[in-house]
Amino acid sequence: MIIAIDLDNTWTRDPLFWNEFYFRSTKRHGHQVIMATARKEGDDDDFGRWSLPKNMEIIFTNGNFKREVCKKAGYDVDIWIDDTPSMVDGGLLLNFDDKEL
Repeated sequence: MIIAIDLDNTWTRDPLFWNEFYFRSTKRHGHQVIMATARKEGDDDDFGRWSLPKNMEIIFTNGNFKREVCKKAGYDVDIWIDDTPSMVDGGLLLNFDDKEL
């Protein structure tokens, strides 16, 4: 299984948690984890590469939809973990008030 994790406001909210998830869960079960970020390539020096596993693949989407860019890079992602799901493929999230349901 391929799992894509967003960088800003997802990984950066708790890098220790995500590192534990990466090393203790996904790797032990044979899954692949990639970083999918809307950032531009080369715009990675400020997030501290130190917080990411050294061998984690980073896909920079330059603000484009992540699913399309990851697929072009050879990753058919099974699970997306992202604080802004609409960046994955442009889906629209509807926020309904309880009264409307």
